[in-house]
Amino acid sequence: LKWQNGGKALVDGIEASMSFPLVKERLNWNTNATWMITSEQKDTGNPLSVIPKYTINNSLNWTITQAFSASFNWTLYGRQKPRTHAETRSEDTGGLSGKELGAYSLVG
Repeated sequence: LKWQNGGKALVDGIEASMSFPLVKERLNWNTNATWMITSEQKDTGNPLSVIPKYTINNSLNWTITQAFSASFNWTLYGRQKPRTHAETRSEDTGGLSGKELGAYSLVG
């Protein structure tokens, strides 16, 4: 399997970020979000691979001392649509899974 550029694409979306000091100079919450309105290849109409409908990143940062800090991270990913039109010979002969990847999150 080899990654390569997929040609011309149409990508529209919205991004936002915010930062909230919870405890002065000790505890901060940062969040950013991306919402994809359109994400597809122009020539095939296929969704761009590995592009979720939305991504929300959250980070809670705790400064314990000047030399020591800790953080908690939580990222949410929206669903990812599968290709609907074959782009290679192997996909044309039944290589498309047609399975949508549902929303999921990661914690760290």
